[in-house]
Amino acid sequence: MDEQQAVDAASRLLGPAAQPSLTSTLWDWAPLLEESVTIDASGHLPGHAGYTATYDAHWLAAQAAYQMARWNAGDRHTTKLSVDGDSIERTVADWGSVADDLLAASPLSALLPAGGGGYLVPLQLESYGPTSTQVGG
Repeated sequence: MDEQQAVDAASRLLGPAAQPSLTSTLWDWAPLLEESVTIDASGHLPGHAGYTATYDAHWLAAQAAYQMARWNAGDRHTTKLSVDGDSIERTVADWGSVADDLLAASPLSALLPAGGGGYLVPLQLESYGPTSTQVGG
């Protein structure tokens, strides 16, 4: 999935409630795309010879949702208004929970060790050959 396809898919995953943020002049997909690269269709890893830029739309959408959660956390919102005995209450979107759900749906999540700390790269993708006699080398 190329950049534009990933952005379009991420926007659809986030839905209409995200559109005010996504259309803001402050919005920038570029840093989020950098965090959303994944193994390409040929099995090449980012940064390796022959790699074709490929993005995970769920991961990208999750990063966008986390960004919106940070923006919302820094912006005070009136959520309840009472006038003359009538009250109106509004809930603020929980973009952090949306992000967590999107990350769980991402194929990249299967490559992350419990507790975080980086990717677990399947060794067969790297043409790995053991060099230690303890592991058959």
